[in-house]
Amino acid sequence: MTMGSDGKPRRRGAASRPMLGLVLAAMLGGCQNLPFGAELPGANTEQETAAPQPAPETAAQARSRQLAGLLDYYRGVQMAPRGVLEEREKYLVDLVTEGECDPWRLKYAMVSKALAAPGDIEKVRSLLTGCMEPNQRENGAVSTFAYILEELWETEAVSVRYREQLEATRKKLDSEQAETAKLRKQLEGLKAIEESIQQRDRDKGASGSQ
Repeated sequence: MTMGSDGKPRRRGAASRPMLGLVLAAMLGGCQNLPFGAELPGANTEQETAAPQPAPETAAQARSRQLAGLLDYYRGVQMAPRGVLEEREKYLVDLVTEGECDPWRLKYAMVSKALAAPGDIEKVRSLLTGCMEPNQRENGAVSTFAYILEELWETEAVSVRYREQLEATRKKLDSEQAETAKLRKQLEGLKAIEESIQQRDRDKGASGSQ
């Protein structure tokens, strides 16, 4: 999705196509364990607190780290059982702030998308809109990942529509083939009746000439 001159979101173009291609390929690749542990209330953070402080990272390094974290989260969501996802959704909903674009919003969107019924998909996708406003373009990895998710979900939606069309076409073809078989059977029955009548007429003609 991109932003038009009217400020409204328009699909395509915010994240570069090469970036989208690389990250989408990674998202559709191998899966890792769901990184939910640190989000749970009361999670053990002793190890993190005791760890030595890393050297200050550059903006590019911070962006890469955030993207990698969101990517791992996406992979984990794909592998998590429904019960776990339902618990995470309940937890994350309280961390989403109206009008704010942050990792919590994207994580909530990813989990909600995995749980959503087909009719609720557009509502879930609307969670990304706030991260794709013009004033969010400088929001680094979070805004970039929102565009990546939108691109991925749009691709999935198109794939679903194609599958539905293919299934409808297959059913129509099966129905037409069944109707053709039925008509062929009726035609064969009519031919058999016609041959029977012709044979009876021939038999009558033969007996009358004797």
